[in-house]
Amino acid sequence: MTGNRTADVAIIGAGAAGIGAALTLKRLGRSFIILEASHRIGGRGYTEEIVPGVPFDLGCHWLHSASINPLVKVADEFGISYSKQGYPRASFTEGRWNTPEETAEFEVFYDRQERRMQKVADGPGDCSIYEATEREHRWSGFFDYFTTLDTSHDADEVSVTDLMAYNDTEENWCLKEGYGTLLVRLGGSLPVTLNSAVSSVDWSGSGVKLETARGTVSATKALITVSTGMLSAGDIRFTPDLPDWKHEAVAALPLGNQNRICL
Repeated sequence: MTGNRTADVAIIGAGAAGIGAALTLKRLGRSFIILEASHRIGGRGYTEEIVPGVPFDLGCHWLHSASINPLVKVADEFGISYSKQGYPRASFTEGRWNTPEETAEFEVFYDRQERRMQKVADGPGDCSIYEATEREHRWSGFFDYFTTLDTSHDADEVSVTDLMAYNDTEENWCLKEGYGTLLVRLGGSLPVTLNSAVSSVDWSGSGVKLETARGTVSATKALITVSTGMLSAGDIRFTPDLPDWKHEAVAALPLGNQNRICL
């Protein structure tokens, strides 16, 4: 892609949100172009074969709340299999494996903390998970550890109201072929321009003009689906600048970091 190209909508980002937006525009008969900075589509859905025939998700990897998750239908349509069964797990603390009795004790503690957090969420205010939960208990630190697994943030950085608003049906289904594989198949027929990072968006006129690594794109509208991390880093320059309330909203929704280890 070089020079100018015009479309009804320019979509920035070919992750799940960008793919979903493009499929909607396609259904509505609108012209669009998808601009993706990476060499691939899928965003935080990224599957690699660590050895032939063994897919490994480097990003998202569960169909959360599967019975109400629209991507389950997509998996069925593309023949991607998933497991509805849970998986065995055990916990290790204080230099040894926890006994079944200790695991049951922690689960009782965990349920009690959820009830405490729900009381906060039902009230007029908000606080962090750290502030809402018991601090002087054997399992407090272990609970905080589970918080980091669920949110990729420490317990003192996570909103109780936000966490309790999540509609969790406790159905987490693992995709055998990988979550990234699912998103690639979903967006595989879409016209995506890869390796075309957008550096600036000029929305000062009647339309928008985007400067990319592969040329200029003009469109009537721009739909930006990149992460709040990219927006807060200032990787995309806006003319005129975004309003203060939008900067504040982006800053209030930081991304966490989770390192995946395969053994």
